[in-house]
Amino acid sequence: MIRYEELEGTAGQWRDRFANAEPFPHVVIDELFDPAAIAEAARDFPAPSEMAEKPGRAGVLEMSDRSLVPPRLVQVSDELLSARFTAWLSQVSGLDELATDPQGNWGVLRQSGDGVEGKIHVPPQR
Repeated sequence: MIRYEELEGTAGQWRDRFANAEPFPHVVIDELFDPAAIAEAARDFPAPSEMAEKPGRAGVLEMSDRSLVPPRLVQVSDELLSARFTAWLSQVSGLDELATDPQGNWGVLRQSGDGVEGKIHVPPQR
């Protein structure tokens, strides 16, 4: 799904973009995934009626049981957590010890409506 043929040969260019980005080092990777494959995965995203409300967060729906997640979305998660993609991110960021969760924890699918604020956080079990 990830378009490695376009990423791996240009890691140096991505590294420069990362290092020189403002206001902090980052990259935005347009079309990271094959467009047709990611469109199929997006069509498989669960409907709100298939998701549970996150406890204590009105308006936030989630699906945390990986066995319920459609296979194409599991594939997206697996690609992002793969050793190959992590190695590429390490090259780009210069973070040599970048690693994914050793237990394979993948996170959750979430969606929310207008007016719901998302926050960057580290889950309490980490």
